[in-house]
This record gives sequence, structure tokens and C-alpha cells, in this order.
Amino acid sequence: MKLVWQIEDQDRAVVEALMDEMGDRPFVRKRRNEDLAESEAPVTREFFWSRLVLCLLSTQQRSGPGSATSRFAAVQPFPLSWERCSRGPP
Repeated sequence: MKLVWQIEDQDRAVVEALMDEMGDRPFVRKRRNEDLAESEAPVTREFFWSRLVLCLLSTQQRSGPGSATSRFAAVQPFPLSWERCSRGPP
């Protein structure tokens, strides 16, 4: 399978309009600062795995402040670690 992702000028314009409209909201500012900040830490398997799980959860459940998803994301160490999940059932 081959996937070709082509971004057109119209696509860029839609995203820019959305950012103009929503860019001053606290949640958007926070995500922009966190997600676009330069990080010195390397992306590890554990880090990638936890973010993947949280992305999947947040597409199915509410994930705003105080939500179950948000509280779950804050648990340290991450309860569904790569090591634990890759072992399979006990």
C-alpha cells in the first residue's frame, strides 16, 4: 500500500482560518506551546506508546480538563506501559 499525502493551498487556508478563529483560546495556546516547543528529550518507545494510547482514548472519550481521560493521562507512571501491554494477557 502506498499513501500519498498532498496538502493543497486551499487546505492550508482552511487551517490558517481555523487558527485565526481559535488561536487565542487558552487550550489552543497551551497545546501550541507544548506540541510545537522544541524538545531536547528524545522520543522513546514508552513516550510514543503513551501518546498513541492517549490519542486513541481522546478520540473516543471527552478529554477536557477534569475528564476521566485527562485524569488518566496524568497518572505517573503511565498505567498502560509499552512493556506491560506488549507482554499480552497474564
